[in-house]
Amino acid sequence: MNVLLFILLTAAFSPGCAEDQGSFRLSKVVDPDAPGAVEMRDAKGQGSHTVWVDSTVLLSQNDIARASVVDADPVRIRFEFTDAGRKKFSEITKRFTGKQIAVVIEGRLLSAPRVNEQISGPLMETPWDRGRDDALRFARTFERK
Repeated sequence: MNVLLFILLTAAFSPGCAEDQGSFRLSKVVDPDAPGAVEMRDAKGQGSHTVWVDSTVLLSQNDIARASVVDADPVRIRFEFTDAGRKKFSEITKRFTGKQIAVVIEGRLLSAPRVNEQISGPLMETPWDRGRDDALRFARTFERK
């Protein structure tokens, strides 16, 4: 089973604008002059890492079946895809191999990893920089009623 694990030099990012396009989304990283590009940058104020994120949502919260917390250092969120989400994620990672995609959570850029290969597994993990309690709160937002 393949698991996409985002490993970042800086795991805490925030948006350059106040728009929130859902609790979870994947979008492509684009050139600054691309139509619909939104600036997102390092939340720690270092100013050294800015990316431009396309406003088009490639994968959304609707494509996630559940989320859980992985006790590690740092704490991680594990996303398990729906069947449709798994297929979308596989196509996204195939299409964007060698390119960056943006993981946007609660309106802030959490990570912008470079895709190394197509991933067909049912899971994705990403570091969570706001502590275990907040990770648990966020994971609960994916519980189906």
